[in-house]
Amino acid sequence: MPTVANVSATPDNQSTSQSNQDNNLLGSTIRGPIALLLFWTLPITILSIINTHSHWLVWSEMDKVDKGWATTWIALLALNLIASLLTVQRLHKTQKALTSLGAILPLFLQIGHLVLTTLTIDLWMPAGVQDWMLPPDRVLFQQWSLSMIPAFYAALVVSGFNSNKDKSTELKTTLAIVIGVPLIFFLISQFIYGVRSSAQTIIVPIFLSALALGTVALGVSVL
Repeated sequence: MPTVANVSATPDNQSTSQSNQDNNLLGSTIRGPIALLLFWTLPITILSIINTHSHWLVWSEMDKVDKGWATTWIALLALNLIASLLTVQRLHKTQKALTSLGAILPLFLQIGHLVLTTLTIDLWMPAGVQDWMLPPDRVLFQQWSLSMIPAFYAALVVSGFNSNKDKSTELKTTLAIVIGVPLIFFLISQFIYGVRSSAQTIIVPIFLSALALGTVALGVSVL
């Protein structure tokens, strides 16, 4: 009888162990592949279609430099979409939920996209089309309204991390993240402005491409 009791309790113990290893306060359903499709893949797919159409409208008005910036912008958003599909496929295959560390990938990709768009929109959009064909305010509104969906979702998953630490340690960690992350992107923006004023513009897309690829590699490694 004791042996049977121990065997029957084994699945519960394994389930408890897996739950502890997951270590997130949010349920597994909201962090599963279907949720990622709705909150990450779908918005970025819609945004990719909108951006591709916008570039098609003004492509003939662009010079060589404008087209270089526009192509880089579209390519980085394509990496964003590919990363979402790979993440969904991985979670579906492994039957696991998105972890707090894994959620850093979509969060940084959206922030990077918004920083890139805001800082470089004047580099690829011809001045002649800004007043009537493709107003910058409309483009920025589209980027922010759709990119913030996966950004907020990823931030929610990241914030659900259960550190099992005392309140003082959690407060210090939270303050470090809240202050450190915006500071990092502020320094990146200052670097971009410095490069734009003192070097060839091709350096900026190379730097941002390397940043995007590094973020993708980090996200894949921690999933």
